[in-house]
Order: sequence, then structure tokens, then C-alpha cells
Amino acid sequence: MTTTAFRMDSQGVARIGSDSRVSWVTGDGMVAKVSDSPDYFKIANINDVLYGFAGTNYIYKIFLQHYDAASNASDMLLDSLVALAKQNKIQFSFLRFDGELREFAYSPPDADGQNEIFLDSKSKPLSTKMYAIGSGKVSKMYRQGKMNPMVCYPIKRIIGANNTALSKKKYEEVRAKLNGTPLSEDEAILVYRACHKAGGDIFTGGEVRVMERSTKVTTIDDAKKQVQILDQLDAQAKSQGLTCASPINAEKEISQLVSLGVNPVRAGEIDADLQESEIYKSVARSLESCL
Repeated sequence: MTTTAFRMDSQGVARIGSDSRVSWVTGDGMVAKVSDSPDYFKIANINDVLYGFAGTNYIYKIFLQHYDAASNASDMLLDSLVALAKQNKIQFSFLRFDGELREFAYSPPDADGQNEIFLDSKSKPLSTKMYAIGSGKVSKMYRQGKMNPMVCYPIKRIIGANNTALSKKKYEEVRAKLNGTPLSEDEAILVYRACHKAGGDIFTGGEVRVMERSTKVTTIDDAKKQVQILDQLDAQAKSQGLTCASPINAEKEISQLVSLGVNPVRAGEIDADLQESEIYKSVARSLESCL
């Protein structure tokens, strides 16, 4: 679904950028269809705190539905999402910058019981001036452009690589289907490999959004509009047995976390007090309606 990136420039200004693509995927994580919504934002600025998202869309929708909690108790809200994602084996990641950068994320262990990610407010912050989440962070174009001070630069490079790859005549038929009829498994593999070979990422596309703390603020009305957009997209995907999401490369994510001294699975159990909180119970009800 995305490439979401954080940068802090030489003047100490923090920005989060992301693309606007929504990917409909099968249960195996294969892209079936994409939608480049002109009105969808995977980033937010709530109460002078920056957020960026990647993963399963309805997790972000639930976050926005709990706007008041995001404004006043974001630790508890994000911890609830992580805990419930663990219970339900849902993959997602949030970046949050409020003066320090943190990742809140869950990714289930693989078939061998390895590569689990569990990050909440008790995990160490990320001590870095640049970081990214989402499927595009492992692409060649992201790796080549990640040192650029412009947070949007590597994301635009990824989108450019995708467009170049799929503009070839041999992909004309499958390109025409991307925004309409769901792709077959063979077609999904074809477009994935074409974009990857060009240095891009099929799950990244559309327009690039950028936010910083001193500019545009995400109001409660903005959040409601995003929820409406996500409701429509989720309903369309669900009607075809698909999910709005994109895979996260857990192995690569873990490698980067370890390099920053962050344990990918924080020690200890889920806080019992959290599970008794009204925020947790409200998030659980919202999640149940999405499953």
C-alpha cells in the first residue's frame, strides 16, 4: 500500500511524506487492484504530532475514528491497536513524531515462528533523522534516494520507476486492468516483478503528500472525511474477498530496528490495565466490525 517516510532536515524541521495509493490484496498478499485516490492521506498532524501509516487500511481508519484519543491519549490508543493486532494477526505500522520518533507496529511471526514485530509505547524510540515504513522502503529507488533531504524525493522516484516499467507495450493489457477488474495471480506476479525490476514498488503510487508540524493540521472534519473514504474502499474490497493493505517486509524491518538498537519484540506482556480501559474496549469493538 505504501511508502511512508520521515525526515528531519538540517534546520531541525521534521516532515512525514507518503503516497496516496490504496492496494487491494488477496489473502496471500498479492496485489489484485490499485486505487490512487486524490483525497486519501496516510499521514496526519493531530495536536502538533505527526503520524504516518502503512499496512492494513482499517487499522488506520480505526485510529482516525478515535480522533479525541489520538489528540489526548495517543499512547493508549496506539498500544490498543498493537495489542489487538497481535490477537488478530494483523500487520501494520505507524510512525509518530512528537519531538522524538517512535514506531508502533505489529507483524505476525512467519511459518517458522520467526520475524515477529511488536512495538508499542514501551519500546525504545528510533534515534535517527530518517526512517521509512511500508513496502516501498526496500525498493532500489528508495535506497538510492533515501539520503536526499526532501522527504518526497525517494517516493517520487519509486512512482516514476513504476510508471516507466508499466508504460511498456507488453504490459498494456494488464495496466488497463489495474484500476478495474481484479488481476489474476499470474498478472499480479507480472506487475509486481516489472515494478520491482525497475526499482519501484507496485504498492506505491498516486500523489505524494507531505506534512510538517508547523503547517497543515488534520482537523476532526478532515479525519471524518478520511474515514468515509476508507469505509468506501474497504467495502468495495470486502465485496470481492479482498483487503485494502500492502505487505511489510518484516525481515528487513527487523534488521533496521536492530541496527538502531531497538528490540523488534519488546519484552513483557500486554498491560492488563490497558485491556480494561475504555479506549481498548472501544477499539476492540471497531476492529470487530472490520473483520
